[in-house]
Amino acid sequence: MINDIEIRPLGVHSLEFDDAGTATISFVAMVPGRYTLSIPGSQGETQQAVFNIQ
Repeated sequence: MINDIEIRPLGVHSLEFDDAGTATISFVAMVPGRYTLSIPGSQGETQQAVFNIQ
């Protein structure tokens, strides 16, 4: 939601903040598989989230 408007993108490439803040991202799993969310340029397993959708 941005200013009380729901946004439904097909994919998210990045989030940008002009000032400090937080963002909440939610999704509905539709396609089974293994998906990895990570910070570009980061390394190590502790710098990523893995979602296994069955």
